Amino acid sequence: IKDAQLRHSTGAAGRKKIVAEYSIAASAEKFISLFSKSNCMCGISGAFALTQKGKDSLQHIEKANEALLKRGPDGGAVFKAGHVGLGHRRLSIIDTSCAGDQPMTTPDRRYTIIFNGEIFNFHQLRSRFFKDQELQQLRSHSDTEIFLLLYSKLGIKAFELLEGFFAAGIYGADREGLVLVRDRKGKKPLLGY
Repeated sequence: IKDAQLRHSTGAAGRKKIVAEYSIAASAEKFISLFSKSNCMCGISGAFALTQKGKDSLQHIEKANEALLKRGPDGGAVFKAGHVGLGHRRLSIIDTSCAGDQPMTTPDRRYTIIFNGEIFNFHQLRSRFFKDQELQQLRSHSDTEIFLLLYSKLGIKAFELLEGFFAAGIYGADREGLVLVRDRKGKKPLLGY
């Protein structure tokens, strides 16, 4: 982790964990230089702020997202809530409608995802974990929505079921936390500055 402030904190269950705060402002130039030259594919960016300095850096999330334009020419948006900012640039492949746009939020507003990649077994996961009534309420035909709703049901256990290549950030409004995950082989980049 480069240009990150690390600190220990104690979670609700009394477990110690390392918390990293990434400052987009401190490395925006490096970030823009790295990703503006990339090939076409979805792109994700984000900031999770633990201090006032970190919260001040959230104003740069739009600029970071704009830097990813070449990676996702089919659309882009930013989600902000309190101390988190998430950006996504989209290259539409599985569901090309606007229903698959990201950042995507669950209907109950608990979770928001930014996702880059493809879940190969999302049709099987959809059939296995969702009842007909739930399937009728889906707003898209995207692997992103299945990933997000599966996480909403199973938490981090959902990650074990995913087959594919991906990198994602999932913000949980109920705990005000951010989970970062990528595929086991690290095919999709997930970098912190």
